Order: sequence, then structure tokens, then C-alpha cells
Amino acid sequence: MNTTACCVSDCTSLSVIARTFTLKHTSLIEYGYLRFFSKPVDERKIYRAIARQQARRFVEIGIGQADRTKRMLAVAGRFHDRKQLAYTGIDLFEDRPASAPGLSLKYTHQLLRPLVGKFQLAPGDPHSVLKRHANTLVQSDIIVVTGNPDDKTLLAAWFYVPRMLHSNTCVFVVKNSGEDTENHIQLVSRQEITRLAFLSPPSARRAA
Repeated sequence: MNTTACCVSDCTSLSVIARTFTLKHTSLIEYGYLRFFSKPVDERKIYRAIARQQARRFVEIGIGQADRTKRMLAVAGRFHDRKQLAYTGIDLFEDRPASAPGLSLKYTHQLLRPLVGKFQLAPGDPHSVLKRHANTLVQSDIIVVTGNPDDKTLLAAWFYVPRMLHSNTCVFVVKNSGEDTENHIQLVSRQEITRLAFLSPPSARRAA
């Protein structure tokens, strides 16, 4: 018998132990749910890609309510300890327009701190942030891009994406059809990434 376990009398400690046991006990169930039954349905493409390559390094442009973020990290946590995961979130946060609700920088930081060992939240538009950080985001495993495809700052940001990739990196673009609330997610080919990078405004290329 483990005498240490028998001597635990503090309610807080017991609560922590119970939560830890529950997470370990249900992780396989949660993992299966996210891969095969979660909604929105199209997001399963991302979760399956994470599982397939056992991804550890994530970049997300456009966090929204962070529901997808939490789920991505949950799937990755099936294969790696939390401390092995790295996440970068790029978002306007408090500077986003009123028509695009989302989370504050402070709340997002509090939300993600328990889920990932190394993470940074980078406030700003995609182009200005990647201009500063792209060279530190090389070898990213999963990149998820959400935003208006006509946004000039997003178009310019594609110039920096190729340097962030390795041979198995998966880049997903999240689109809204405009006809419903269901997001449609597309895996972007290397050829398309190259095309988008060359379509970026000349000003973006000169700034690199």
C-alpha cells in the first residue's frame, strides 16, 4: 500500500488528483471524439492531421473564441506532454472590429497557459506579426489561417509562410461560405502556398 497516498487529507490535493485521473481516464475518449465526431465537421481534418504526424508546433492566425485552439492542443496532448507543445496565436484581440467578436489578449493568455508548455500570443495583423516572427516559427507542424481572403494584410502575410514549413507541414485555410455559419476548411497545397506568396504585394517582399 502506498502510505503517501493514504496520508493525503487535504481536500485541494485530492481534487487535483481526481482531476488528473479523470483527464488520463477520458483522454482516449476525448481524442476519438475530436477525430471522428466533433463539430464543426470540417475541423476534423485538422485534428486528424495533428494525430497523423503527432504535431507539436502550431501557428494559428485568427483565434476567435479559441475553441478550435483548445481542441488542437487536446489532440496533440494525446501524443506529447504539455511541456513539449509550442503554440503561437496571431490575432487582433482588442483591436478587432466590433463585428468580429473574440477574446481579449489577457483572457486568452489565461485560457491557454494550462494547455501548452511554450506559447506566445502576438497581437496585430497577420503581415506585421509574421514580418517580425516568421523566422522564429520555422519547422511549424500545423498552420491554421482564418480571415477574410481579401484582407490585404493577410494576402501580404503569405509571403512569409514558405519559410515556416518543413516537408510535412499542413497548412489549413478556414473559410466561411457566407450562406451559413459552418466553416469550410481546406488543406493548402505547396503549389498554392507558393502562388499566394508570389501574389503578395511588392511592399511585403521588400520588407522581408
